[in-house]
Formats: sequence, structure tokens, C-alpha cells
Amino acid sequence: MRSGADLDDLALPEPRPGGALSSIGVSWQIYNSLFTDNSAVGFGANRARLGTPGGGNGGAICLDGNRYTLDLAGSIVRDNVGNEGGGAIFFVSNDRTGELRITESTLSHNPASVSRLPASPASSSWARARHR
Repeated sequence: MRSGADLDDLALPEPRPGGALSSIGVSWQIYNSLFTDNSAVGFGANRARLGTPGGGNGGAICLDGNRYTLDLAGSIVRDNVGNEGGGAIFFVSNDRTGELRITESTLSHNPASVSRLPASPASSSWARARHR
């Protein structure tokens, strides 16, 4: 049996991506967890654009890198805010080898304020970008 975690109402004071969880090149297995009321408080995406502090991607989770995986299962991700892209999850695989797998989970009410990235057809609560 796998246990879960509740990550609620997190907004770290400095502009950073991923309101609750952020990493580069790290694989995660998240089971039976709750992510609510978290926010990525920066503006201008992960790397700061000229005149911005950066850090606005992934209201709950922001992952970047090459070959890595996010397994999200049996979890709820709701009421999170990304000021830039991915209100719930922002996932980037630079070399297109990473995998995002979401099973038996609910993602709802996770707006991305100024996202320029395509959203999932089922929900506007995640963004997946690939650098060229």
C-alpha cells in the first residue's frame, strides 16, 4: 500500500516555478496525494525574461529536463495557479524523451494566467512544452 501527501496553500516568497514541487531532471512517482491552493508566484516563465523575475510555471508541479518521468496516480490537483504556464502541471522534456503519465487522478480549476502554451483538450490545467 502506498501512502500519500497533502500539499496545500504553498506559495514560497521568492519567484520560483512549481508552487509545491519543482525539479530539473528528476523522476517522480506521486500516489494518492492532494495538491490544493498552491501557486507559482513569478512572471515570465522559468528563466527570467528581461525585466521579469521568472518562476511563473506550474501552479502545483513544475518539471524540466531531458529523460525523466512524472507518474501521478490516484491524486487530486485542484485550485492551483500558475502565473505563466501550467496552472496544475508544467512539464518540459527538452530532448523529447521524458514521460508524463496521469492515471486515476483529477485535475480541476487550475488556471494559468498568461500561458502561451497549448493546453490539454480535456482541461486547461496543464502545459507541456518541448524546446526545439
